[in-house]
Amino acid sequence: MGTELVDLLDRAWRSLDDLCTQLSPEDWNRSTDCPGWTVKDIVSHIAGTESWLLGRPLPNHEPQSIDHVHNEIGRINEVQVDSRRPWPPEQVLADYREVTEERLEILRGWTEQDLNADSWTPFGPGTAKRLLAARLGDTWIHEQDIRSAVDRSGHQEGPVPRYVLRDLARSGLGYVVAKKAGCPDGTTIGFEITGPEGFGCFVTVNGGRGKVVDATADDVQVSITMDQATFLHLVAGRGDPVAELDADHVAFEGDKELGSHIVRNMRFMI
Repeated sequence: MGTELVDLLDRAWRSLDDLCTQLSPEDWNRSTDCPGWTVKDIVSHIAGTESWLLGRPLPNHEPQSIDHVHNEIGRINEVQVDSRRPWPPEQVLADYREVTEERLEILRGWTEQDLNADSWTPFGPGTAKRLLAARLGDTWIHEQDIRSAVDRSGHQEGPVPRYVLRDLARSGLGYVVAKKAGCPDGTTIGFEITGPEGFGCFVTVNGGRGKVVDATADDVQVSITMDQATFLHLVAGRGDPVAELDADHVAFEGDKELGSHIVRNMRFMI
């Protein structure tokens, strides 16, 4: 699995690079769904994060505005992004390529012991392998942010989105159902995600914790169906869940009120 993750990161970083080579000067400055960030800022963010993971020190820089920053990770991100804002797109892209190439060279040499080592992750304490999965998700999601901003759809199918979408479900839906939506023990919720990399799963709540499973013999209180783009928007906090509901982008079978409550609380990414 560790080797697979490194291969997928290579694919994701190359896909983003290919997209960036197609951008016009105007495209680089377009606003995205990430508050306060342009297309160029997103590329700076990815390069900055991988630079930090290489052990390079944070730039000695104070961001001009941190109104949209809500935690320490956000502050670190903003230092990396804002310090690169004076750079032209060509320099940002060159930096991105240099950093990701160095990261790949190092990751290719990792052993299973390296991959299973304890590590900080955005989801709490975990392993280096778990952190790589988070980096893969961050890269692909931000590629979709850029594609949306410049109106160039793509990379909706294949091994990278297939892995990321399922990993998002595994890592977050239990928390969404049990903690954010507050569903009691004994609740079982079905999710059906449609699209080229669609899948289905269930969340069962026991002992105050939600667990994602592929199949269940329990009664399902509500089944929630949406396409993979809507799923991504909801869990990543892109747009308004009420607007997704009003536009009938989500369908329910069973307790619609409960299902709507869960959908309104599906954001879990920081």
